[in-house]
Amino acid sequence: MNKPLIYGLLLSILMVIAPHAGHLPLWVSALCSALLLWRAWLTYSGDPLPKRWLLLLLTFAGTAGIIIEFRTLFGREAGVTLLMLLAALKLMELRAARDAMVVIYLACFIIITNFFYSQSIPTALYLLVTLMVIVTAWIHLQAQSIALKPRLRIAAILLMQAIPLMLILFVLFPRVEGPLWGLPQDAFASSGLDEEMSPGSLSRLSLSDAVAFRVSYAGKVPSRNQMYWRGPVLWEFDGRTWTPGKVGTPGKTTLTKTPEFTGLDQQIDYAVTIEPHNKKWLFVLDMPDNISVPATLSYDFRMLSKEPVNKRLRYTARSNLVYRANVQEAARQIQRALELPKQFNPRAQQLAAGWRSQAEAAPQPSPEGRGSDRPSPHRGEVGRGEWERWQSIPCGN
Repeated sequence: MNKPLIYGLLLSILMVIAPHAGHLPLWVSALCSALLLWRAWLTYSGDPLPKRWLLLLLTFAGTAGIIIEFRTLFGREAGVTLLMLLAALKLMELRAARDAMVVIYLACFIIITNFFYSQSIPTALYLLVTLMVIVTAWIHLQAQSIALKPRLRIAAILLMQAIPLMLILFVLFPRVEGPLWGLPQDAFASSGLDEEMSPGSLSRLSLSDAVAFRVSYAGKVPSRNQMYWRGPVLWEFDGRTWTPGKVGTPGKTTLTKTPEFTGLDQQIDYAVTIEPHNKKWLFVLDMPDNISVPATLSYDFRMLSKEPVNKRLRYTARSNLVYRANVQEAARQIQRALELPKQFNPRAQQLAAGWRSQAEAAPQPSPEGRGSDRPSPHRGEVGRGEWERWQSIPCGN
């Protein structure tokens, strides 16, 4: 296989991977770049390709890294990341024409994945140029005696000949709801909010302008300080990621009791249109009394749908703004909210001790007062570097 063909294939993979650099994990972008540079150097120097055992080791290590990063190999983010990595690794075993065809097919498929993130006109124009580069490499593979300019001309003619067929399919092909291949939806990609939070995802959320839900009120509109919309509640921390933990239902668990509504004149009726997020939680005002869709109230007062919300959903609900909840919390729930691991971050331990001292010195609330309605997710082992990362993240209401 001649060097110009290999360089053409390298350029094709580079052009299809480059737009993904902004949403790929940094280590994946660095690894793919290193593999492309390594393959270019091997082609230039004429050195032998790496052994298969080394490629297998890189494949397993990369796959394990993706599982650790995304906790799955399925879904948009994990699937696209795995595809990028495998395409870069495939170049490292480029020996025969069959391998070159596999790379070309991979490049053509990866082009589609760019539209998962952007369907703008500049993106389409860039990918059209990328497709022309791929077709040029394919022509070079089939007829290596043709010079570069004739190859480019043939590639342009082939693409122009495909335009009428593209227009016919665009007009006549039936529109279907959702992708034909049944790609699982990603929670963060749909609404900007996920059921897990880590420093990276929290930073992306603060910069996201994605719509999570829309609401309309049937009557009185609550004041802004009463608009506490409860969605996911995160309790567990593993040193990097916050998660909700186990889910319970009031009346079926010993963790808490069903809230008592004390101000029936403060009821709010409203309708919510929530965007798909592929999770079960629904946005409701504290504290929900009833809801029009099948759902249950968890021990930390999340409203959980029977099925994941994988398409736009509209529901009506009623909430009471005055209520009593967790007036006498179960010891198990208090222990869970306040538990600190033995090897806790020293700075966080000092801060928690200060909070505890302030709480012990403050006057105790009356038993008849409103209890704690926002559980404190303080459990988890925070790494020495993670606490500083959390402290440096800007937050807003």
